[in-house]
Amino acid sequence: MNLGLLIKLFISFVTVGLGSWGGGTVAIPLIQHEVVEVNQWINDEEVSRIIALSQMTPGPIAINAATYVGYKVAGFPGALACTIGVITPAALIIFSFLMGLKRFGNRKLATALRSAVSPAVLGLIFLAAYSIGKVVIVNFGGILIFILSVPAFYYTRGKVAPVFVLIAFGFLSLLFS
Repeated sequence: MNLGLLIKLFISFVTVGLGSWGGGTVAIPLIQHEVVEVNQWINDEEVSRIIALSQMTPGPIAINAATYVGYKVAGFPGALACTIGVITPAALIIFSFLMGLKRFGNRKLATALRSAVSPAVLGLIFLAAYSIGKVVIVNFGGILIFILSVPAFYYTRGKVAPVFVLIAFGFLSLLFS
C-alpha cells in the first residue's frame, strides 16, 4: 500500500474534521472540496452517492462518508486512515475543552463559542444542500421529489421515522426513471 496516499487521505480528513463544527451535514461541502476539487480522487456524482449511503447507514454522516471515501480510494487501509483522520480533531478538541472546563470551571466560554460558530454552521449546511442538490436534482422528477419532500419531512417529524419517508420517496422516484 502507498504510505504517501494514506498520509494524504489522513490529512485531508483531519481537515474535514477540523471544519465540521455543527455535525456531519457541515462536513459534506468540506468532503466534496477535499476529495473532488483538491485531490480529484472521486467526482461529484460519486460524492453524492457516498453521502446518500452515509445518511442511510447507522452512525455519523462524516465518519461514514470518510470510511466510504477511504475504502473507494485505497481499500481497507484507506478507510481506516480517513476514519481516524476525521475523528481526530473532534477527539482532541473535546479532550482539550474538558480539561479546560475541569481546570477553570468556566461554562461561559462554551456558550460564547457555540454562539459564535452557529451562524457559520448554518451557512455550511446551506452549502452542503447546494452541493448535493446540483448533482441530484437534474430532472423534473428530482425537482418534484425535492419540493414534496420538504413538507413531508416537516409534517411527519416525530410521527413517522424519516427512513419510511425516504423509502416512500424512493418508490416515487421509480415513476420518474
